[in-house]
Amino acid sequence: MTGPLALGVLWLVVANLIGIIRLPETRRRAALALIAPGIPLLGWITQAAGPLWGLAFLLVGASALRWPLTRPRGEPAE
Repeated sequence: MTGPLALGVLWLVVANLIGIIRLPETRRRAALALIAPGIPLLGWITQAAGPLWGLAFLLVGASALRWPLTRPRGEPAE
């Protein structure tokens, strides 16, 4: 496993642990703290391992950050 893939797996583990905690007042901060390193990491994974791995990590990362993706438009944040 290459370095970017190992860091991507570590990011996924941390994202899932943060998702398990579910503290409503820190949800937005936690998401931003995960997104900030996640976007460059996704680019690094795509560059190092190829577009299929990049797409796979994009989909898995989106499912780990599912709360911003599943909220219908216009509905207030929790």
